[in-house]
Amino acid sequence: MADIDDHSTKSVPWSIKSNTLKGPSTTAILAVNYNTKHLIAQLIWSIYNSLGKNGFAKLLVIDNGSVDGSKELLQVLHHNNLIELIENEQNLYHGPALNQGFDYLATIRGHKTEDVINAVWVLDSDCVVLRNDVLKDSTSLMNQSKAAILGQPLADTWHAGDFGLHSLLIDPEQVWQKQITSFEEHGEPSKHIQESCKSANLVLQTFNFTRDGYVVHLGRSTLAQIVKMNDHDNIYHDWALTHTEPHYAGEANGVKLYREFKTNFDAQVKEIVPSKFAGLLQDMA
Repeated sequence: MADIDDHSTKSVPWSIKSNTLKGPSTTAILAVNYNTKHLIAQLIWSIYNSLGKNGFAKLLVIDNGSVDGSKELLQVLHHNNLIELIENEQNLYHGPALNQGFDYLATIRGHKTEDVINAVWVLDSDCVVLRNDVLKDSTSLMNQSKAAILGQPLADTWHAGDFGLHSLLIDPEQVWQKQITSFEEHGEPSKHIQESCKSANLVLQTFNFTRDGYVVHLGRSTLAQIVKMNDHDNIYHDWALTHTEPHYAGEANGVKLYREFKTNFDAQVKEIVPSKFAGLLQDMA
């Protein structure tokens, strides 16, 4: 499996220009998992269910040393060529793991010119994809606007209008370069990337991933797992004690949409047994 040594910042800038319009088939999907087995399974199932096997270029999952069964599930999916897995022995936390993922994608993009990847869709593990036109619509807008980042603004005490990291479409040919800040580890890992893009006069374009029902985001699910598993060594443990309830990105219909999705998921999947789950995804593909 892939390994990148230094994750505190970018190590491999995105060096090759594709000169190809962005679209679903050239978009890699990137997610970080830490002890959210059921949720990462829901996310992966929703991607295959909504987009199909040919509806994206690559699905890369970074596992941050999970001990809840996530790792074993993801290993089986990796060996069945349903995802690509970077498996960390310890928790690198969200920001460094995203750097690791982008560096890996930049590396394979630089050495395998047949792998055309010119957009990266970052999703939190507690998201589910509902609409099959999400990448068609978002990449089309990225082409039209020449945006470096597409996302939905969050207006709350902490984010003050920044795009939510839970669903960000990124043009790595603009963003994953030395002059732009990388992901950082704090409460808002993408905050300074967005600020750096603005300072470089790159375009940040609004796309309402959750508002328009393309995606449902539960929110705070990893924090809930930190509390549930008594993960006292986690740097967010004390914060997590009072921040475990899902917020659904503030969307009024979020609960309803998620319940409908979960009813369908539970009926189709029933029980998350790695080999059986892989078989389900292969049948969907």
